[in-house]
Amino acid sequence: MKSEEYILFLRKVKNSHFSEDQCVYLPVSMTYGKYRADTSMPELYRETQIGLDYMDNGESLSLQDAEKEEVLLFEKDKYQLYLDMKKAVMKKYL
Repeated sequence: MKSEEYILFLRKVKNSHFSEDQCVYLPVSMTYGKYRADTSMPELYRETQIGLDYMDNGESLSLQDAEKEEVLLFEKDKYQLYLDMKKAVMKKYL
C-alpha cells in the first residue's frame, strides 16, 4: 500500500495519568483536524452509504474502500466546509 502524508492539527491536553510535565496530543476536530497532503478532493457520499441503515441497502462502502478515504462526509454543508478548509490548508502549507 502506498504511503500517504497528512497534515494534522493537534491540541495539547494534560493527562492526569502522567506526571505534571507530560501531556498527550489529540486532533482539534475529528472531521476538520486531518487533511491528506495533496490537491485531491474527497467525494461526497450519500447517507445511505455510510448511515445507520448501510448494512441493508446493498450500496454501502466496504471497509477496504472506506479506509482509503481521506474523510467520509454526507452532509453538504460540512462537505463544503471541509473542501474550503482543505484548500486553505494546502495553500498555506504545501
